[in-house]
Amino acid sequence: MVSEFVSLIQHISVPSGVAAALGVLYVGLAYFAVIVLVVGVLFKVIRWVVTPKGPGGLYWGLYRLTLYPNVHSFWKAAGWILVRMFTFYTLLKENFGYVSAGFWLGLILFHYSIWATLLFHGNTIAYAIGMYVHVPEYIKYWLGIGAGALAFICLIFLAIRRAYVQAKTKVKINYFDDWLLIFLLLIIMGFGLAAKITAYPTEFTKSAIEAYVLTHYSTGPLAGHTQLLVNLMEEYGSIMFVLVGIWFKALMTFNIPLAIKAMYLLSIYHPLELVHIFFAEMFLIYIPWGKMIHMFMMPFNPALYGKFEPKDPALSLAIDIVEGRR
Repeated sequence: MVSEFVSLIQHISVPSGVAAALGVLYVGLAYFAVIVLVVGVLFKVIRWVVTPKGPGGLYWGLYRLTLYPNVHSFWKAAGWILVRMFTFYTLLKENFGYVSAGFWLGLILFHYSIWATLLFHGNTIAYAIGMYVHVPEYIKYWLGIGAGALAFICLIFLAIRRAYVQAKTKVKINYFDDWLLIFLLLIIMGFGLAAKITAYPTEFTKSAIEAYVLTHYSTGPLAGHTQLLVNLMEEYGSIMFVLVGIWFKALMTFNIPLAIKAMYLLSIYHPLELVHIFFAEMFLIYIPWGKMIHMFMMPFNPALYGKFEPKDPALSLAIDIVEGRR
């Protein structure tokens, strides 16, 4: 079924100007984004590793985890950091003079929603490498949209709160990097959510799928292939999902003409997804140079490599170093 669809795509003619533009934006830029991501992260990691640790094994400006009780080894330190990563419980402490449970709730819902959304995206990668797992359409649709919508709403809340806190406390916490990150995430999530909503029928019955195909694919290169498209939607949920999977696999196998033709069909039938993918590529380029690099920091947290001492001697040593007595 998919091989028949791929064969159909391969026989599509793409205008030369459109092919050139799609090749630059969704082939060349895609490869460039991945290269920048990998090289940029490796550059940052190597720089972290070779950075002098200072007297006493401390990273300047950062406390060692030894200042906390019951942490006496690498693995206990790693466990403590993971608990912080997945519960965000430290945000429930006083911040700018007050405790904000709403901030904690918004942040934890945002992160878990993002992780759930990425899990659904993972099935596209699984499809590209031949490990696709069939997920019932209503689960893929409602949970995918639910997670994406929740993340989008939480991001708006967090952005408004960020501006409000700075205005209230008169403490500058917002910089260009923060707003650039928020802008990229809003665009990526907003267009991704809109693309997903419009890529599925209102019901997951055969008649509803057939009606959707007849309505959305009655013109253009896919016209006249109703049964094939219905079969694909019954198995994979949406033609958009299949086209993105074909594009991704074509990139992995360096089948540039097929990648361009898959994106050409997306531009005709699901243009919102093209915007989503373009800004996702921009986001990959941004990651190593902005605050999103924190995703890769856990293995290099200085708290994992300090001398695990009792609290008071470690604190005294840190004070002595800062004040220049050692």
